[in-house]
Amino acid sequence: IMCMVAGRKRVRLYEPVMTNYLYPVSHTKNIAITSQLRNLSNVNVRKFPEFKKARALYVTINKGDLFYLPTYWWHEVTSYDRNIAVNWWFRAHSEVMNSFYTDWMDRVPQTQLAVEEDARIREMEYAEEEAEEEF
Repeated sequence: IMCMVAGRKRVRLYEPVMTNYLYPVSHTKNIAITSQLRNLSNVNVRKFPEFKKARALYVTINKGDLFYLPTYWWHEVTSYDRNIAVNWWFRAHSEVMNSFYTDWMDRVPQTQLAVEEDARIREMEYAEEEAEEEF
């Protein structure tokens, strides 16, 4: 949980089903904890082509807001201005959640086709963003 005391931040979120598109590394008990991607605003899509399929959600957290980061969701936080945030990290029913997540991740290749249409939409949006940046 993040509480913004002053200033603002933007959080880019990816649900766990997007894991394969985020180039995960460093596995602990089959759970990806980091990504090879360092700056999600400027990804080299020639080197990381699957990233084009990833769909992000964006949240802006302002002074006085509380933000809950769902378990196992990928995130990148960008700070704007000077800010103060208080974070509280906790384990969410670790054994139950871990077994659910690892069982679910075993089924990701089967569910991947279900997100292909969304990935194509994201590719079009990404191409539009690149075109706008050229101006």
